[in-house]
Amino acid sequence: PGGSSTPTITLVGDSTIVATVGNCGYFLAADGAVLSTFVMPNPLFTPPVMVGNTVVFQTAAGQSNPFQGGGMTSAIDVTTKQQLWTAASAGLQTVSPAGFVLLVTSTSIVATYARTGEIVWTAPLPSGVQALRPPVAINSTTAIFVYNDQPDPNAMTHNLNVAFLDIRLTIPTGASRTLRTLSIGRSGNGNYDLVINPIVTDYGLALVTANGLFAVDLSTGALAWRYDGSCNSATVSGRFAVASCSGIVTVDVVTGAVQATT
Repeated sequence: PGGSSTPTITLVGDSTIVATVGNCGYFLAADGAVLSTFVMPNPLFTPPVMVGNTVVFQTAAGQSNPFQGGGMTSAIDVTTKQQLWTAASAGLQTVSPAGFVLLVTSTSIVATYARTGEIVWTAPLPSGVQALRPPVAINSTTAIFVYNDQPDPNAMTHNLNVAFLDIRLTIPTGASRTLRTLSIGRSGNGNYDLVINPIVTDYGLALVTANGLFAVDLSTGALAWRYDGSCNSATVSGRFAVASCSGIVTVDVVTGAVQATT
């Protein structure tokens, strides 16, 4: 709770490394030599993200859940090692190919410029969201994100949804950025089954892990296949996904056919 002391390492370009341990940060040369250090107000909740020559850090003040607030997002110039900006934040962050930092809060998705922290646009989240993961870009115009909602407050399970988001600057102010939403069906208990971001593959599909393994067609938004099981993580190597589902399951990404179980 309150962050992790587990080291995180981010490669910056071809020769500079950013490493963090607790609330201490280090710029390292390729040979491991320390170039400079910096101190964050609190330990990281998410790994640093890179946008061009800017590294963006997100911390939370003594909270086990970043959506509870009290967090800070800060940006540092990789060349000068100087802080560019800092702002209060709450949520989880990723980076889009358009050069924005995408921050998910409890009520909206916020895009900010990495160099200035200026808000580019805000997209409200659907009502009833109980848990979600930050958007993952498909390309420079579209991202996807997964969330759970709870239509029945008395139910222990939630509905799992995959939403497609327009991340372009040309969307008129006030217009909806949600292109379409796929409701897959019942999932587990709130936060507990949304532990990793969607995985965008090279085969026109995104894999979603949420108390099961689901493949979503990125061109149509339809469900391509599903594997029902107590899955809580997955990685993709080439055409195959390896998932932890009450055992290790290897699945063909394109067809969903199970190749092996252990």
